Amino acid sequence: MVVNLINDAGVMRKTPIGFSWTMLFFGPFVPLFRGDLKWMILHLLTLPLSQLFSIPFIPLFRGDPMSTLLLMPLFFFICWIVLPFIYNKRYIINLLERGYKPADEESRVALVNKGIIADMSLRE
Repeated sequence: MVVNLINDAGVMRKTPIGFSWTMLFFGPFVPLFRGDLKWMILHLLTLPLSQLFSIPFIPLFRGDPMSTLLLMPLFFFICWIVLPFIYNKRYIINLLERGYKPADEESRVALVNKGIIADMSLRE
């Protein structure tokens, strides 16, 4: 599903909501093309840092180099899979913090249903 966000200057962004398939397949290029440099840098730093998480597990395999070589890609894969689950939501929240608002009622309802914004119609 795609939500439409618009700012005060009239600039509209169509943003996917939910799992980011493009992030899964293209990794840090997605935030780069969206102009989201913060998440591009985070993605580029998270993947190499994930390799550090495999270091404490090396003694469990008694220094077996093959086990270590299999363990490092496992942590890389876990980080590569986790980031697409959170990226679109964080990107939408970032746009909302920069002054974007839902452009139509359908987008507002979708954001409320996903828990990204509170339902403003309940306030008096």
